[in-house]
Formats: sequence, structure tokens, C-alpha cells
Amino acid sequence: MDQNQNYQSEVQTEKVNDRARVYAIVALVSGILAILTVTVLCCFYYITPVFGAVAIAFSILSAKKGFRMRGMALAGLILAIVALLLFALLLLGEIILNTAFSGLTDAEIEAMIYEYFGINPEEFESGLPAGTLQP
Repeated sequence: MDQNQNYQSEVQTEKVNDRARVYAIVALVSGILAILTVTVLCCFYYITPVFGAVAIAFSILSAKKGFRMRGMALAGLILAIVALLLFALLLLGEIILNTAFSGLTDAEIEAMIYEYFGINPEEFESGLPAGTLQP
């Protein structure tokens, strides 16, 4: 009887550890996807909070299931936090730029860009120095 209880306890512990390991893997994969969406796949940066939240949630679930927060779960958590910080900076920059240029017309913005980079608008459009004949 005692041996049967020990066996059942070991089986339950293995199931808990397997589930915690799966949660840690999901956290790591979600953290990697969060970093990728905010850095490499800039067009999809708005998905970053979803992957970040999933990574954080599964890291915490992994720790609650008896798996210490280290290895894959910790890496997923760190990646998610870094991705969310980068996302916040990107969003803040977008808000600042939209606010700064919201009252300007396209011509005014072009003039500012040309003045900043020191190029003549004709050079910029044709790719050739001003006064050069186009082929």
C-alpha cells in the first residue's frame, strides 16, 4: 500500500514537472517571438504586447507549478520584458513624431528634410546632381 502511494506521488510529480516544462517552453518561444516582432519584423510590432503577455504569464505559471524560475522560463520572461520595453519606446517615439509633425504640410516637412540633409529637392528626386542632364 505504501509502495503504491509512493508510485502515485512520483507519477503526479512527473506530470507537474512535465506541465511546468511545457509552460517554460511556451514562455521561451513567446519571448523570442516578442523580440522578433519588435526588432526584425517591425511591420508587426503591434503584436509584441500579445507575445510579451503570453511569455510573462507562462513564466509565472511555470514557477507556480513547482518548476523554479530559471532556464527557459527565466529567458522567456527576460525576453518578454525587453521586448515590451522596446515596444514602449517605439510607441512613444511614434507618438512624439506624430505630435511634432501634425501641424505641418507635406511641403514643409520635405523642406525641413532637404534642409537637414543639405540636398537640393531636384537632386533628391532624380538621384543626380542639380543641373545634370538626365539620360
